[in-house]
Parts: sequence; structure tokens; C-alpha cells
Amino acid sequence: MKHFLFSAFIVWSSFWGNLNADQQSEQYSIHLVSGEEIKQIFPLYRHLYLVEFKEYPYLYVGTSEEVEGYITFLKEQKDTAAAVAYHNEKVIGFVCATSLVNFGKHFEGSIEIFKDAGLNPEDYYYIADAYIQKEHQGNFLSKELVQVIENHGKKLNFKKICFAHESHQEHPLKPTDYKEIDSVAHRLGYLKTNLSTKFTWNTRLADGQTKDQEHVLDFWAKDL
Repeated sequence: MKHFLFSAFIVWSSFWGNLNADQQSEQYSIHLVSGEEIKQIFPLYRHLYLVEFKEYPYLYVGTSEEVEGYITFLKEQKDTAAAVAYHNEKVIGFVCATSLVNFGKHFEGSIEIFKDAGLNPEDYYYIADAYIQKEHQGNFLSKELVQVIENHGKKLNFKKICFAHESHQEHPLKPTDYKEIDSVAHRLGYLKTNLSTKFTWNTRLADGQTKDQEHVLDFWAKDL
């Protein structure tokens, strides 16, 4: 399947950082935003998709037009909300989510994947994207942001929450210090499901060239 903008639970190294760092999240404030207020995270969204996602594991090479279309789509969905982290009143990170049913309009084939497995897509809140600026990683903000968006999902009466993530077993562009998501995801209560799908996007290759290439995304989920 061709999908010009995939959605995932972030390049983990750009979100979690060092979970054992000494900094405390009390230096920051976190607020839940929706509707027009979502616009405040757009600059970070653009950086995420046009810069961060070029790196392993996604190696995605997108365009400004694609990103603008994607974030406009998210803002227009009625269940979309973002847990936003601020430092000195500046937005430095976020976790954005919407209903899986709404996101299915963009994430081609996702609804059918759940239905074919005997699952009700309406039960799921979907974490679309997350990002924390590098200089603010490793201070437990990530855990608090996820908790805020999970609590919001509960208030919207979703029974479960999920995300999709790609992982290469072997790849020439995989950093030697790359940390897989398993330990962090498990620590937060997310379990890898047997649901996965394949999508194609413009991919950065080891030789510096780009081409459309197929990728596998696995779904992880948690009860709310």
C-alpha cells in the first residue's frame, strides 16, 4: 500500500532520551490542547517529519506540502488532542492522538486490520506522533506526556490505546547505540500485538539516494 505520510509513535531516541537522567519534570508544565490550540505544536511537527524522520528507523523523506496536509487533517478530527510540554512558556514537546476510526481516513487499511482480527476499531485511541526536543529529553517528560494523553482517552470513553512503530532487525543506517522500543513500551504497559501492515514511502538509502520502499509497521496496544 502506498502511504505518503505514515504515522507512528515517534523515533524513540528523539522522545525518551535517557530515562534515568537526574533532571526533574517539575521544571516544566504540561497542558492538554485541542481544536485551534493544536496549531502551537505545528512547528515541532514540521521539524519531526522533515528532519527527525529522515533518520533511522523510518528514513522518511517528505515534503512540506505533505506535512501541511497531514497536520491539517489531524487538527480537523474531532477527537484529536495533544499533551504539550512547555519550558519557559515555549513548546518543547508533545504527544498527539486521535481516534483510530478517524485516523483510519488517513492511515489506509488500519480499520480493516483491526476488524479482520475480530477487534473493534472504535475501542481505540491512537497515538499518532510524539516528540521532545533533544535538549529536553531524559527528564521523565515523556512518561508524563503519555499519561496525560492516556487519561484523556479514558475521558473520551476509549477502552484501549495504541500506536504503530517500525523496527529493522538489520540495516546499514541503524546507529550502533540505537535502543529498540520494547523495554520502554513494556514499562509503560504497552504490548506488541500480532497486527502489522506494510506501507511504502520515499525512503533514504544508505548510498544517499532515495526511492519508494516498503516498510512494516507493528501495532502496540494497552488497555485504558
